[in-house]
Amino acid sequence: GDFLHPALYGLPYFHKPPFQMWLSALVVKLFGQSHEAYRFVAATSGFATCLVVFFFTRVLSGSWLGGYLALLSLVGCRVYFHV
Repeated sequence: GDFLHPALYGLPYFHKPPFQMWLSALVVKLFGQSHEAYRFVAATSGFATCLVVFFFTRVLSGSWLGGYLALLSLVGCRVYFHV
């Protein structure tokens, strides 16, 4: 119930960004506790990042090819996905 001081098993837990935890709590409140509900925020954020990179590069380069190449480089980057 204390959204300003996140805790896990009664101990302070600051290993995740608070905004992500708040959004996850909201999604779990709306859809109930499930693996999909907890992963929804991360999946939506990743998809939104790909869209922003695509359209930002598309606008800067003025071509669809630039947008696709930027999207492919983002998706193919092992450092970004920590694989």
